[in-house]
Amino acid sequence: MRLEAHPLKPQGATPLADVFELAASTYDRVKNRRLAIVNISKSLAATAGSKRFAGLAPMGEMRRMVEGDATVEWTPALVGVWGGPGEGGEDPPRTLPESASDEEKLALKQQTEKEELAKTKLPQVMFATINHVFKVGDSWKMRGGKPGLPPVMEHAEAVGKQCYVLGQQMFAAEAWKECQRPLRAAAALLMHQPFQQGAACHYLACAYFHENNRAHGGKNEKLMQFAAGAFQSAAAARLSLGPKHPKAIKEAIGSLLFLARVLSELKDWGNAERVHVQALEIARDALGDGAEETKQCLQSLMGLKQRIKQAES
Repeated sequence: MRLEAHPLKPQGATPLADVFELAASTYDRVKNRRLAIVNISKSLAATAGSKRFAGLAPMGEMRRMVEGDATVEWTPALVGVWGGPGEGGEDPPRTLPESASDEEKLALKQQTEKEELAKTKLPQVMFATINHVFKVGDSWKMRGGKPGLPPVMEHAEAVGKQCYVLGQQMFAAEAWKECQRPLRAAAALLMHQPFQQGAACHYLACAYFHENNRAHGGKNEKLMQFAAGAFQSAAAARLSLGPKHPKAIKEAIGSLLFLARVLSELKDWGNAERVHVQALEIARDALGDGAEETKQCLQSLMGLKQRIKQAES
């Protein structure tokens, strides 16, 4: 970050975003999802800043402007003070002897907790940068993209993909509400890449669905409507690639079946049946009667008809 704050940088310096991305992958390998998410967030902020996305600036420059020169200046204290193993020093002990007093044990515990908390806290400029990026999705009207569309703005692809990775990681951590803003931003920025935009919309729809079930007992109709719109956009984006993309067709069928499930939860039986029939026709035309997806559509449609009969009786 100090390098970004100054106009003179060494040639071939590793981009700040790559540093945080490497840290994120390291934490991911050791199953520390929390710190992986923190470092992906930092990588997103660094990417958006380095690209000067939507009027932003590199993180080092922004930190100097917001927090002052002292936060990014080079000082003698930064050089040659490690003194760790092999350099004439030793790491401080992280455990205490059994004879340690309760006060010493409590002090070590508090210090450890403080250090762990510091690792998860985003610098002010990064938090503001990420919020600025997410506002693109906040104001976006949900709709599926298609091939041939120009990028919605400069550097939309690079920033959109980072938003997608962050949202996906948050989704995997079951942070249903928190993952929605990065996924929505990804969907807004990747309309010119319909396959990946479809994935972002599908994850977003699932996040709405899970939030409704976990936090609202399945009774929040607004969230269900949001989920339906996102599943519909996911299917539309992938179907825009045409019948020559079987992987996209299969993913679109999955989104349509999820959409039908949401509609049936809303007791919108007519539209739920219509979406099932649409998915079945697409599967038959593109994949054939013997395809697993076609069989799944038939089975799901039969299940829906049984539910309709039970509701009417």
